[in-house]
Amino acid sequence: MIRHSGVDQITLSYLQALRAIGEITHAKIIEKVRYLSPELQNGLLNWLDNEGQDVLSSSQDEALAMYIDLNIPRNKYRLLKIVVVEKRCKILPSYKRIAEAKTECYPDGK
Repeated sequence: MIRHSGVDQITLSYLQALRAIGEITHAKIIEKVRYLSPELQNGLLNWLDNEGQDVLSSSQDEALAMYIDLNIPRNKYRLLKIVVVEKRCKILPSYKRIAEAKTECYPDGK
């Protein structure tokens, strides 16, 4: 089919079909993406694949400092972590990792 019609003709037919069934936004997205440079297409694909995960995660030490500064109990930290993960934003390490970082701060490591 591609040999006979060409990619552009198939794409145009697909866009027309999308518009015909009311998928206007879908058609606009495809139309805009097809004219992006390959670099921008790759960047967009990476962003879509990561779904916001390009947010920098806190290190164990940063999370420990926050935990101490906020003076929150362990169960509140765990609740905060759950809420953040539900929003697809993995910025906080587990409480276990914070406890490990805290242990490493002691002179004998215990």
